[in-house]
Amino acid sequence: MKLQHLAAAAAALLAVGAASAQSNVTVYGLLDLGLQKSNGDARSATWRNGPADKAWNLAQSKGSRLGFRGSEELGGGLSAQFQIEHRFNPDTGAQNNATSFWSGRAFVQLTSKDFGAVYLGREYAPQYFVAVKTDPFGQDGVGQFSSRAYANFQSKGDNGARTNNTVGYKSPKLGGLSAQVAVSLGEGSTSRETGFNVEYASGPLYVAGAYARQDQGAVGTASNSGDGSTLVLLAAHYDFGVIKPVVQYSRSELGPTGNLKNDFWLVGATAPLGAAVLKAGYARFDPSGANNLQQKIAVGVDYFLSKRTKLYADLAVSKQKGTISGGNYGDYRAFAVGYQHNF
Repeated sequence: MKLQHLAAAAAALLAVGAASAQSNVTVYGLLDLGLQKSNGDARSATWRNGPADKAWNLAQSKGSRLGFRGSEELGGGLSAQFQIEHRFNPDTGAQNNATSFWSGRAFVQLTSKDFGAVYLGREYAPQYFVAVKTDPFGQDGVGQFSSRAYANFQSKGDNGARTNNTVGYKSPKLGGLSAQVAVSLGEGSTSRETGFNVEYASGPLYVAGAYARQDQGAVGTASNSGDGSTLVLLAAHYDFGVIKPVVQYSRSELGPTGNLKNDFWLVGATAPLGAAVLKAGYARFDPSGANNLQQKIAVGVDYFLSKRTKLYADLAVSKQKGTISGGNYGDYRAFAVGYQHNF
């Protein structure tokens, strides 16, 4: 009988060990290329998300990438993950970041089914997840609003989208509610960035907010120091099925005294139409100072050939008050048509 019990115990331990050792690694990627054209003259508005010249450009609207992600079950509701992602320009084959090969994501993570996940490395900042979910263009292409979505907050990484040297926590979803907290360490040479978001997603409704702050050390010019700068971002969308309206607002207060205040507003919508999705948005960015309002309007369409492959066409126009080189700013106009494949 004792031998039978020992054999049963050994079998159970082997089963637990096999389950704990279960892991998987996924290779994934995206390729995007299209033709882009703009009016590109020197007097056009500074709010640009397309070519800076008048020439025809073969360029990507969404960042092409090659990535690896993996997960291992550790038992007891625990699991470990990693993700590394390389970004490149498919028209030349060159990496699109001069200093970072894994410029998309590069982090390790330990996850508890009940208590959430702790991650370390290079990852999207909390404010990014709120902004990207309420941009009709997904912060991609000539129509995107991302270059002003963070209201010129002096983020230490990727214009507010990602941060390096990050320690973060992502909560589990509780009745549609989730949160993320992150600290990007300065490591003695740059500012420390802290931030958090709170998101509520239930059925067709999405409501979220994010906050970020810079501390310790100056970033930018003396009058526009990143030390003490803050960002507040609020956003929402509601999916009616036939149309999904979105709204987004952000404000940054720059410098130790917060004397420079910038405001950003976005209203837009997406609408499915058969195999296509229509996109449209209008945004205005009002930076601190007089007579410098910036505005942008964009429309576009995605046509899905399959779940992983689509054609797209986007058009955007932006304009800015004020003068440049002794005259008024001109409108900046850009369009793009292209192809995108996910694998």
